Amino acid sequence: MALSIKCLDDIIRLHRDRVSVRLASRDELAPFFSVSDSDNDLGYSRIDDWRIICLDIHDSEKKFFIVGHNAFEKCVWGTSEIKSLDFAAGLAFTANSTYQLGSAGDGEPPLPVLLHICHLFHTWGFGSSLGVPQVFY
Repeated sequence: MALSIKCLDDIIRLHRDRVSVRLASRDELAPFFSVSDSDNDLGYSRIDDWRIICLDIHDSEKKFFIVGHNAFEKCVWGTSEIKSLDFAAGLAFTANSTYQLGSAGDGEPPLPVLLHICHLFHTWGFGSSLGVPQVFY
């Protein structure tokens, strides 16, 4: 399978009638809006050039996660599933981490982030079944 990934729509290559990956819309994120969850203060990593991605399992559920550049680790980063968002405080919460949201990205993610999403989908155990290209670091 040739590795030609230019946008999110190029990532999933099998079962596209059942699953898609795309940028999340603000309306989809409304249920996640909250005031900061101080019980989840397990450390802050700042993510810059971030985007919120929707993994849409048609007729079932949607999962949302953040991708971008981790300022502390100085590398491309992807979070686990979002549990809540506090845009006023610039924070995103997952089950085990709190992330500071730095500057937001605009439009489709750059190639290194697209490749990292491929890597994440394989790490999470469903990349092969969806025909996601293998990416190794």
